[in-house]
Amino acid sequence: MNNMRRGFTMIELIFVIVIIGILAAVAIPKLAATRSDATAAGCVHEAGQLVSEISAKYTAKGFTGFTGLTIAELTNIGTNASKNGIAEAPGDTFHGAANGITYKCDGATLLTIKGAQATTDYNLTVTTTSADSTNDSPAVYAAKTALIQNMLQGALTKQFKL
Repeated sequence: MNNMRRGFTMIELIFVIVIIGILAAVAIPKLAATRSDATAAGCVHEAGQLVSEISAKYTAKGFTGFTGLTIAELTNIGTNASKNGIAEAPGDTFHGAANGITYKCDGATLLTIKGAQATTDYNLTVTTTSADSTNDSPAVYAAKTALIQNMLQGALTKQFKL
């Protein structure tokens, strides 16, 4: 008769645990990078949507109707945000605001939008700071890089005529 027990030896269990540890060490940084990429993509999308919504409201209302609109009336993006969204309060007016409005991504300023009338045109000036991989979080660095390349066409400031 065969008196051998069925089961795993201690060496087999140690090898399995080591292999699982190696796989986890490879997978965890990839998951963290995916989260940063998703945050960056969301911020870039909302920043573009913000400019688009302000432009659409100006087109719909004209200059006279546009000047008194509050930030909450201009856009459906979250306001009074400390992490992601517009930093100003929803009741603040957009036109004539000395510093414009600030959009935050991952707690840092991603861009600033100022509006001003120039003769017969109304101009939106969109400004960001250069992407800095040492001081910006990975999400903010990726978002700034995408904004500079796509929306601002390689510059840190761009003016849109409405």
